[in-house]
Order: sequence, then structure tokens, then C-alpha cells
Amino acid sequence: MEYERDVERYMKERIEAEGGLCWKFTSPGMQGVPDRWCTLYGIQFFAELKRESGRLSKVQKYQIQQLHRQGVPVYVIWNKKQVQKMLDDLLYMKYRGKI
Repeated sequence: MEYERDVERYMKERIEAEGGLCWKFTSPGMQGVPDRWCTLYGIQFFAELKRESGRLSKVQKYQIQQLHRQGVPVYVIWNKKQVQKMLDDLLYMKYRGKI
């Protein structure tokens, strides 16, 4: 089993190794916002990290939905394999001009 903190550290290291930014994000007075604000390949996105046995709360689902409505990508990351999938998706968006 992969621990959430290890997956988060791995994601941060991978994004920064590619020249991106990956900042811990808090929003005082606003519950359920994703854990990380990131930018890579000119694409801004959020990431919510969960342990493999974790789940999204109702307020987290709502906040993710709000961001999606604004056209902002949000990734829910459960393990290191999904970090790679996220990076592949971002690279695809970059070269396809999706963002």
C-alpha cells in the first residue's frame, strides 16, 4: 500500500522535475478545496490526493465539480501510477492544444 504523503511527495517531485510548480493549497474559510495547485506545460490544474482506502467527501466532490464547471482540470490521485497517467494527460493536452 502506498501512503498518501509518499504519493504527494512523488507527484511534487515529478512535476518540479519537468519544470512545473506544485504548491500546497489552503483556502481559509472554504472547505473541500483540492490539496495542491499546480502548473505544468502552461496548464494550471488542481490535485486532490487520497490514500487508496480513502474517499472524497461530499464537499470535496462539490468543490471539484465547481472547478470543472469553470474549465479547470482537477485530478484525484490515489497512487503513483495515477501520477504518471496525469502527467501523460497533461502532455497530451499540451501537444493537442486542448488548454
